[in-house]
Amino acid sequence: MLIFGFIAIARVWAASIRGLLTADLGASIVGGLSNSVFGRVLELPPSYFLRRHAADVISRLGSVNEVQELASSRIVECAVDALALFILLAACCTYSLPLAGMAASGAALCMAVRVSMSGRVGVACNVLANRLASQDREVIETVRAAQTVKLNGMERLRGDRFRRGNSSLIRASISLQRMAILSQSGSDVILGLLRVLVVYAGVLAVDSGALSVGALVAVTIYVEMICQRASALVPKVMDVKMARVHLQRISEVLSEPAEECADWAGAGDRGPAPSVVCRGIHFRYSVDDPWVLKDVSLTIRPGEMVAIVGPSGVGKSTLLSILAGLVAPTAGVLEVDGCDVKACHLPLLRRQIGTVLQQDTLLSGTVLENITLGEVADIPRVWHCLAAAGLDNFASSQPMALATQVGDEGRLLSGGQQKRLLLARALYRAPRVLVLDETLSQLDYEAEQQIMSVLLGLQMTRIIVTHRISTLPEAVRVIRVG
Repeated sequence: MLIFGFIAIARVWAASIRGLLTADLGASIVGGLSNSVFGRVLELPPSYFLRRHAADVISRLGSVNEVQELASSRIVECAVDALALFILLAACCTYSLPLAGMAASGAALCMAVRVSMSGRVGVACNVLANRLASQDREVIETVRAAQTVKLNGMERLRGDRFRRGNSSLIRASISLQRMAILSQSGSDVILGLLRVLVVYAGVLAVDSGALSVGALVAVTIYVEMICQRASALVPKVMDVKMARVHLQRISEVLSEPAEECADWAGAGDRGPAPSVVCRGIHFRYSVDDPWVLKDVSLTIRPGEMVAIVGPSGVGKSTLLSILAGLVAPTAGVLEVDGCDVKACHLPLLRRQIGTVLQQDTLLSGTVLENITLGEVADIPRVWHCLAAAGLDNFASSQPMALATQVGDEGRLLSGGQQKRLLLARALYRAPRVLVLDETLSQLDYEAEQQIMSVLLGLQMTRIIVTHRISTLPEAVRVIRVG
């Protein structure tokens, strides 16, 4: 009776300890791992995001939660269940070593069956994760392009694509579930046979006088508890093994080389406007792709305003991305203020360069949040930048003024208002170099000339791309590309 009472108390104690350890360990793991992975994402170069869809990156971040669940609750539960299993086996050994050996062999065989299927289950789990990412990508693209879908009558087409992807996702999920059911059924058969064999062998031992009836009852109870522990332990062990799939997806992010940033004292200098020099710039996205830029050389004097013009497709936007420090040239040298960009601290250098590129987006939030990007706001300076961008009248006319919501990616604003707000954001950072890519193309002539006059008065190096050569003031030097 004392033994059974001890076991009952131990089970309650073990369950309580397991719950507390799971909660504490889970919180620490998910917090630390999430911070590490997201911090690593922020350290990756811009080219990493050009090669991947947003849904692919998000799905890998989502694997952190799966690893947290597996690594915290499952590992703790495995440890507690394994400890309980050994205690039960030891208690069983005190009555009958042969029957305890049979129970241990049955539990080991049950685990071996599950482990033998881990390879196939891992492949199925990886397929399911990829299908989930593909489906998320389809949803994100459709939601972002909702206007395009509506205007072009693509609802049925996008719905068919989603249904096909969903069918593929369901098939992958069913395949994984079938493997889990098959594995569980095999384990249940083994444990069921174990119960029968232990009772049969115990009856023979009682009949031969090697075991008392009371001892047989005790062993039978222990074996039943061993089967329950083994039945609970084996799926958890499989889940831990499946964590490798999610860890592999996370490792694809963590193994990516971070942006190379060398220390450079000049990168933090807020001095006069710098010169920008390109010598023999070549660029292509990979060795198999054609050259986007070939042997581009130009010199922009400190404080000068230049306009880069040329036919569409000659690489003007790519050149601006190189000048802004977003992508590195395949060959050639880019110097800012006489220093090679390769030898500078890129994040600090970018803080000196204000940009409005074609792919720049606004964030969901207010006008103020999109200008300051979360930094402590200098309200007078914010209004000054809005005035320079020609958006102060709009902001002041709104009931919420600077707290006016702009919507997801600025969709509550017109195209021209979005460009002006992006320009105000770039000016707010007080850059030494200002890079604009077709920023004024969506404005009317008067608004364009107003902002152009503001740009001419700025004490910084200004580089713009435009197709409207006729609207450029005489003070702007034109550089032709292509």
